[in-house]
Amino acid sequence: MNAPTLDEVEARLRALPATLTPSSKDARAIARLEMFSVQQQHRRRNPARLVAVAVAAVAVLVIANGVAAYYAPRYGQALAQVPLVGGISAKLLEFYGVTGQNVTMINNSSTSSGHTVRLVAAYADGLRTVIFIDIDGKGLTGNPKVYGRNPGEYGVGDGLTLTDQFGHSYRPVGPAGTNLFQFEPLIWPASKVGARLTLQITNLQKLWLLGSGEAADLSGDWTLHATLVAEPVHVLPLPSPVRTGNAVYTFTSVRVTSTAVHIEWTTTGALINDPRLDKHGSEDERLVTRAYFLPRLFDSAGRETSSSTFGITFARPVTTEFNGYISGPGRYRLQLGDALTAPAYEVWIVVP
Repeated sequence: MNAPTLDEVEARLRALPATLTPSSKDARAIARLEMFSVQQQHRRRNPARLVAVAVAAVAVLVIANGVAAYYAPRYGQALAQVPLVGGISAKLLEFYGVTGQNVTMINNSSTSSGHTVRLVAAYADGLRTVIFIDIDGKGLTGNPKVYGRNPGEYGVGDGLTLTDQFGHSYRPVGPAGTNLFQFEPLIWPASKVGARLTLQITNLQKLWLLGSGEAADLSGDWTLHATLVAEPVHVLPLPSPVRTGNAVYTFTSVRVTSTAVHIEWTTTGALINDPRLDKHGSEDERLVTRAYFLPRLFDSAGRETSSSTFGITFARPVTTEFNGYISGPGRYRLQLGDALTAPAYEVWIVVP
Protein backbone atom coordinates (compact mmCIF):
# COMPACT_ATOMS: atom_id res chain seq x y z
CA MET A 1 0.00 0.00 0.00
CA ASN A 2 3.02 2.23 0.60
CA ALA A 3 1.12 4.78 2.69
CA PRO A 4 3.02 7.89 3.78
CA THR A 5 4.59 7.82 7.23
CA LEU A 6 3.77 10.24 10.04
CA ASP A 7 6.97 12.14 9.33
CA GLU A 8 6.10 12.45 5.66
CA VAL A 9 2.60 13.68 6.39
CA GLU A 10 3.87 16.24 8.91
CA ALA A 11 6.51 17.47 6.51
CA ARG A 12 3.95 17.93 3.74
CA LEU A 13 1.59 19.85 5.94
CA ARG A 14 4.11 22.11 7.69
CA ALA A 15 6.63 22.66 4.90
CA LEU A 16 4.45 22.66 1.81
CA PRO A 17 6.25 20.69 -0.90
CA ALA A 18 7.37 22.30 -4.11
CA THR A 19 5.01 20.16 -6.14
CA LEU A 20 1.29 20.78 -6.15
CA THR A 21 0.10 19.50 -2.75
CA PRO A 22 -0.16 16.25 -0.83
CA SER A 23 -0.57 13.29 -3.17
CA SER A 24 -3.71 11.23 -3.56
CA LYS A 25 -2.42 8.95 -0.79
CA ASP A 26 -3.06 11.90 1.56
CA ALA A 27 -6.60 12.46 0.29
CA ARG A 28 -9.13 12.35 3.00
CA ALA A 29 -12.05 10.09 3.40
CA ILE A 30 -14.83 11.66 1.32
CA ALA A 31 -18.05 10.82 3.03
CA ARG A 32 -20.60 9.36 0.59
CA LEU A 33 -23.23 8.04 2.96
CA GLU A 34 -26.42 8.99 4.71
CA MET A 35 -26.68 8.36 8.41
CA PHE A 36 -29.80 6.83 9.87
CA SER A 37 -31.05 7.08 13.44
CA VAL A 38 -31.53 3.79 15.24
CA GLN A 39 -34.02 3.45 18.07
CA GLN A 40 -33.74 0.59 20.49
CA GLN A 41 -36.95 -1.31 21.20
CA HIS A 42 -37.28 -3.28 24.41
CA ARG A 43 -40.16 -5.72 24.81
CA ARG A 44 -41.41 -7.35 27.99
CA ARG A 45 -42.71 -10.88 27.88
CA ASN A 46 -44.87 -12.63 30.46
CA PRO A 47 -43.23 -15.71 32.05
CA ALA A 48 -44.56 -19.03 30.84
CA ARG A 49 -46.35 -21.22 33.34
CA LEU A 50 -44.65 -24.45 32.30
CA VAL A 51 -40.91 -24.98 32.84
CA ALA A 52 -40.52 -26.59 29.43
CA VAL A 53 -42.11 -23.60 27.74
CA ALA A 54 -39.93 -21.24 29.78
CA VAL A 55 -36.75 -23.06 28.74
CA ALA A 56 -37.81 -22.96 25.10
CA ALA A 57 -38.55 -19.24 25.33
CA VAL A 58 -35.11 -18.56 26.81
CA ALA A 59 -33.47 -20.57 24.04
CA VAL A 60 -35.32 -18.62 21.35
CA LEU A 61 -34.42 -15.32 23.02
CA VAL A 62 -30.73 -16.24 23.18
CA ILE A 63 -30.69 -17.30 19.52
CA ALA A 64 -32.55 -14.17 18.45
CA ASN A 65 -30.20 -11.96 20.42
CA GLY A 66 -27.20 -13.74 18.91
CA VAL A 67 -28.37 -13.08 15.36
CA ALA A 68 -29.27 -9.48 16.12
CA ALA A 69 -25.93 -8.79 17.77
CA TYR A 70 -24.00 -10.23 14.82
CA TYR A 71 -25.71 -8.20 12.12
CA ALA A 72 -26.50 -5.21 14.33
CA PRO A 73 -23.66 -4.63 16.81
CA ARG A 74 -25.42 -1.47 18.04
CA TYR A 75 -28.03 -3.79 19.54
CA GLY A 76 -25.30 -5.93 21.07
CA GLN A 77 -23.73 -2.88 22.67
CA ALA A 78 -27.05 -2.08 24.30
CA LEU A 79 -26.90 -5.47 26.00
CA ALA A 80 -23.36 -5.20 27.35
CA GLN A 81 -20.88 -2.35 27.36
CA VAL A 82 -17.15 -3.17 27.33
CA PRO A 83 -14.97 -0.86 29.43
CA LEU A 84 -12.06 0.93 27.74
CA VAL A 85 -8.43 0.01 28.44
CA GLY A 86 -5.10 1.57 27.59
CA GLY A 87 -2.36 0.46 25.23
CA ILE A 88 -2.08 3.33 22.73
CA SER A 89 0.03 6.43 23.18
CA ALA A 90 -1.87 9.70 23.45
CA LYS A 91 0.16 11.05 20.55
CA LEU A 92 -1.14 8.45 18.14
CA LEU A 93 -4.73 8.94 19.26
CA GLU A 94 -4.32 12.69 18.89
CA PHE A 95 -2.98 12.26 15.35
CA TYR A 96 -6.41 10.98 14.29
CA GLY A 97 -8.39 13.26 16.58
CA VAL A 98 -9.66 10.54 18.91
CA THR A 99 -9.33 9.96 22.62
CA GLY A 100 -9.65 7.08 25.05
CA GLN A 101 -13.27 8.11 25.55
CA ASN A 102 -14.42 7.64 21.94
CA VAL A 103 -12.09 4.93 20.63
CA THR A 104 -13.34 1.33 20.94
CA MET A 105 -10.85 -1.10 22.46
CA ILE A 106 -10.79 -4.41 20.55
CA ASN A 107 -7.75 -6.51 21.58
CA ASN A 108 -8.21 -9.21 18.94
CA SER A 109 -5.03 -11.01 17.82
CA SER A 110 -3.83 -13.42 15.14
CA THR A 111 -0.50 -15.29 14.87
CA SER A 112 1.18 -16.39 11.63
CA SER A 113 4.78 -16.88 10.48
CA GLY A 114 5.93 -16.57 14.06
CA HIS A 115 4.49 -13.07 14.63
CA THR A 116 1.37 -11.87 16.43
CA VAL A 117 -0.65 -9.00 15.03
CA ARG A 118 -3.18 -7.47 17.41
CA LEU A 119 -6.03 -5.17 16.49
CA VAL A 120 -5.88 -3.01 19.59
CA ALA A 121 -8.56 -0.42 18.96
CA ALA A 122 -10.73 1.16 16.29
CA TYR A 123 -12.95 4.15 15.70
CA ALA A 124 -15.64 4.94 13.13
CA ASP A 125 -17.78 7.93 12.27
CA GLY A 126 -19.52 9.23 9.19
CA LEU A 127 -16.22 10.47 7.75
CA ARG A 128 -13.71 7.67 8.34
CA THR A 129 -12.87 4.33 9.91
CA VAL A 130 -9.62 4.20 11.91
CA ILE A 131 -7.72 1.04 12.87
CA PHE A 132 -4.88 0.78 15.43
CA ILE A 133 -2.74 -2.39 15.45
CA ASP A 134 0.48 -3.55 17.05
CA ILE A 135 2.86 -6.31 15.99
CA ASP A 136 4.46 -8.47 18.65
CA GLY A 137 3.31 -5.90 21.19
CA LYS A 138 5.09 -3.00 19.48
CA GLY A 139 4.10 0.01 17.43
CA LEU A 140 1.50 1.90 19.46
CA THR A 141 3.53 3.15 22.40
CA GLY A 142 6.57 5.39 22.64
CA ASN A 143 7.63 7.93 20.04
CA PRO A 144 5.93 7.07 16.71
CA LYS A 145 8.55 9.05 14.78
CA VAL A 146 11.36 6.68 15.71
CA TYR A 147 9.44 3.41 15.49
CA GLY A 148 10.90 1.10 12.86
CA ARG A 149 14.55 1.95 13.30
CA ASN A 150 15.34 -1.01 15.52
CA PRO A 151 15.42 -4.73 14.58
CA GLY A 152 12.17 -6.46 15.49
CA GLU A 153 9.97 -3.47 14.71
CA TYR A 154 7.49 -4.49 12.02
CA GLY A 155 4.81 -2.67 10.06
CA VAL A 156 2.03 -3.73 7.71
CA GLY A 157 2.97 -3.83 4.03
CA ASP A 158 0.83 -4.43 0.96
CA GLY A 159 -2.03 -6.90 1.19
CA LEU A 160 -4.37 -5.19 3.66
CA THR A 161 -8.17 -5.56 3.24
CA LEU A 162 -11.11 -4.52 5.41
CA THR A 163 -14.64 -5.91 4.92
CA ASP A 164 -17.89 -5.79 6.87
CA GLN A 165 -20.42 -8.54 7.66
CA PHE A 166 -22.38 -7.65 4.53
CA GLY A 167 -19.41 -8.24 2.22
CA HIS A 168 -18.55 -4.61 1.50
CA SER A 169 -14.84 -3.79 1.19
CA TYR A 170 -13.39 -0.49 2.40
CA ARG A 171 -10.46 1.25 0.72
CA PRO A 172 -7.56 2.68 2.74
CA VAL A 173 -7.65 6.47 2.44
CA GLY A 174 -5.97 9.42 4.07
CA PRO A 175 -2.68 9.56 5.94
CA ALA A 176 -1.46 6.38 7.58
CA GLY A 177 1.45 5.07 9.56
CA THR A 178 2.92 1.61 9.59
CA ASN A 179 0.51 0.46 12.31
CA LEU A 180 -2.30 3.02 11.97
CA PHE A 181 -4.74 2.95 9.10
CA GLN A 182 -7.66 5.02 7.95
CA PHE A 183 -10.35 3.59 5.70
CA GLU A 184 -13.51 4.81 4.02
CA PRO A 185 -16.48 5.47 6.32
CA LEU A 186 -18.92 2.68 6.98
CA ILE A 187 -21.74 2.47 4.46
CA TRP A 188 -25.33 1.28 4.79
CA PRO A 189 -26.43 -1.09 6.22
CA ALA A 190 -23.33 -1.31 8.46
CA SER A 191 -23.50 2.46 9.05
CA LYS A 192 -27.01 2.01 10.44
CA VAL A 193 -26.82 -1.20 12.47
CA GLY A 194 -23.09 -1.31 13.24
CA ALA A 195 -20.25 -3.14 11.54
CA ARG A 196 -18.61 -6.46 12.26
CA LEU A 197 -15.33 -5.90 10.46
CA THR A 198 -12.72 -8.38 9.25
CA LEU A 199 -9.18 -7.10 8.70
CA GLN A 200 -7.05 -9.38 6.54
CA ILE A 201 -3.25 -8.93 6.43
CA THR A 202 -0.96 -10.99 4.20
CA ASN A 203 2.30 -9.07 4.40
CA LEU A 204 4.46 -7.50 7.09
CA GLN A 205 7.57 -5.39 6.57
CA LYS A 206 10.80 -5.39 8.53
CA LEU A 207 10.88 -1.63 8.88
CA TRP A 208 14.52 -1.44 9.92
CA LEU A 209 15.53 -3.04 6.59
CA LEU A 210 13.53 -0.77 4.28
CA GLY A 211 15.86 0.99 1.86
CA SER A 212 18.81 -1.22 2.82
CA GLY A 213 18.61 -3.47 -0.23
CA GLU A 214 17.86 -6.50 1.95
CA ALA A 215 14.57 -8.40 1.75
CA ALA A 216 12.12 -6.67 4.07
CA ASP A 217 8.84 -8.48 3.32
CA LEU A 218 7.36 -11.26 5.44
CA SER A 219 4.35 -13.19 4.15
CA GLY A 220 1.68 -14.66 6.38
CA ASP A 221 -2.04 -14.80 7.04
CA TRP A 222 -3.40 -12.66 9.85
CA THR A 223 -7.18 -12.34 10.25
CA LEU A 224 -8.54 -9.88 12.80
CA HIS A 225 -12.05 -8.87 13.83
CA ALA A 226 -13.65 -5.75 15.28
CA THR A 227 -17.18 -4.64 16.06
CA LEU A 228 -17.86 -0.92 15.60
CA VAL A 229 -20.77 1.48 15.72
CA ALA A 230 -20.17 4.69 13.79
CA GLU A 231 -20.74 8.08 15.34
CA PRO A 232 -23.11 10.18 13.22
CA VAL A 233 -22.07 12.76 10.66
CA HIS A 234 -23.78 16.15 10.51
CA VAL A 235 -24.24 17.98 7.22
CA LEU A 236 -24.02 21.71 7.98
CA PRO A 237 -25.37 24.70 6.04
CA LEU A 238 -22.79 26.10 3.63
CA PRO A 239 -20.95 29.26 4.73
CA SER A 240 -21.26 32.34 2.54
CA PRO A 241 -18.60 32.65 -0.19
CA VAL A 242 -15.41 34.44 0.79
CA ARG A 243 -14.46 37.20 -1.64
CA THR A 244 -11.03 38.76 -1.93
CA GLY A 245 -9.65 41.24 -4.45
CA ASN A 246 -8.78 38.49 -6.92
CA ALA A 247 -10.65 35.33 -5.86
CA VAL A 248 -13.95 33.85 -4.71
CA TYR A 249 -13.96 30.83 -2.38
CA THR A 250 -17.27 28.97 -2.70
CA PHE A 251 -18.10 26.18 -0.26
CA THR A 252 -19.67 23.01 -1.61
CA SER A 253 -19.74 20.65 1.39
CA VAL A 254 -19.36 20.86 5.17
CA ARG A 255 -19.64 17.65 7.17
CA VAL A 256 -18.65 17.25 10.81
CA THR A 257 -18.50 14.66 13.55
CA SER A 258 -17.43 14.98 17.17
CA THR A 259 -13.80 14.34 16.12
CA ALA A 260 -13.43 15.66 12.58
CA VAL A 261 -14.39 18.43 10.18
CA HIS A 262 -14.54 17.77 6.43
CA ILE A 263 -14.91 20.81 4.18
CA GLU A 264 -14.80 21.17 0.40
CA TRP A 265 -14.69 24.37 -1.65
CA THR A 266 -13.77 25.80 -5.03
CA THR A 267 -11.66 28.83 -5.87
CA THR A 268 -12.32 31.01 -8.91
CA GLY A 269 -11.17 34.41 -10.14
CA ALA A 270 -7.92 35.92 -11.35
CA LEU A 271 -5.94 34.21 -8.59
CA ILE A 272 -6.14 30.78 -10.18
CA ASN A 273 -4.57 32.18 -13.37
CA ASP A 274 -1.57 33.58 -11.51
CA PRO A 275 1.46 32.58 -13.65
CA ARG A 276 3.46 31.79 -10.52
CA LEU A 277 1.28 28.71 -9.99
CA ASP A 278 2.64 27.30 -13.25
CA LYS A 279 6.24 27.46 -12.02
CA HIS A 280 6.17 24.02 -10.47
CA GLY A 281 8.83 23.55 -7.84
CA SER A 282 9.64 27.25 -7.59
CA GLU A 283 9.72 29.41 -4.48
CA ASP A 284 7.12 31.69 -6.12
CA GLU A 285 4.69 28.79 -6.46
CA ARG A 286 5.24 27.74 -2.86
CA LEU A 287 4.63 31.25 -1.52
CA VAL A 288 1.44 31.82 -3.51
CA THR A 289 0.09 28.41 -2.53
CA ARG A 290 0.82 28.97 1.13
CA ALA A 291 -0.70 32.45 1.08
CA TYR A 292 -3.98 31.61 -0.68
CA PHE A 293 -4.50 27.84 -0.80
CA LEU A 294 -3.11 26.38 2.45
CA PRO A 295 -6.02 25.80 4.88
CA ARG A 296 -5.67 25.71 8.64
CA LEU A 297 -8.21 25.20 11.42
CA PHE A 298 -8.32 26.95 14.80
CA ASP A 299 -10.56 26.55 17.83
CA SER A 300 -12.47 29.45 19.35
CA ALA A 301 -9.48 30.29 21.58
CA GLY A 302 -7.20 30.66 18.55
CA ARG A 303 -5.32 27.37 18.99
CA GLU A 304 -4.59 25.50 15.78
CA THR A 305 -5.98 21.97 15.70
CA SER A 306 -3.38 19.32 16.39
CA SER A 307 -3.67 17.48 13.08
CA SER A 308 -5.13 18.09 9.64
CA THR A 309 -4.85 16.92 6.06
CA PHE A 310 -5.83 18.53 2.79
CA GLY A 311 -5.78 18.05 -0.96
CA ILE A 312 -5.84 20.63 -3.75
CA THR A 313 -6.56 20.12 -7.43
CA PHE A 314 -5.27 22.99 -9.55
CA ALA A 315 -7.83 23.11 -12.34
CA ARG A 316 -10.52 25.55 -13.49
CA PRO A 317 -11.83 26.03 -10.85
CA VAL A 318 -9.35 25.00 -8.16
CA THR A 319 -10.91 22.49 -5.75
CA THR A 320 -9.84 21.91 -2.16
CA GLU A 321 -10.71 19.25 0.41
CA PHE A 322 -9.79 19.68 4.07
CA ASN A 323 -9.96 17.37 7.10
CA GLY A 324 -9.30 18.84 10.51
CA TYR A 325 -9.27 16.60 13.56
CA ILE A 326 -10.88 18.34 16.52
CA SER A 327 -11.30 17.89 20.26
CA GLY A 328 -15.09 17.95 20.36
CA PRO A 329 -18.13 20.17 19.81
CA GLY A 330 -17.62 23.91 19.59
CA ARG A 331 -16.79 26.75 17.21
CA TYR A 332 -13.84 26.42 14.81
CA ARG A 333 -12.36 28.96 12.44
CA LEU A 334 -11.15 27.92 9.00
CA GLN A 335 -8.30 30.00 7.58
CA LEU A 336 -8.10 29.65 3.80
CA GLY A 337 -4.48 30.80 3.49
CA ASP A 338 -1.77 32.55 5.47
CA ALA A 339 -2.56 35.87 3.74
CA LEU A 340 -6.27 35.63 4.54
CA THR A 341 -6.38 36.40 8.25
CA ALA A 342 -8.56 39.53 8.24
CA PRO A 343 -12.02 39.26 9.88
CA ALA A 344 -13.70 39.59 6.46
CA TYR A 345 -12.13 36.29 5.41
CA GLU A 346 -13.03 34.30 8.52
CA VAL A 347 -15.08 31.12 8.11
CA TRP A 348 -16.66 29.72 11.27
CA ILE A 349 -17.81 26.12 11.63
CA VAL A 350 -20.05 25.12 14.54
CA VAL A 351 -19.74 21.45 15.52
CA PRO A 352 -22.84 20.32 17.43
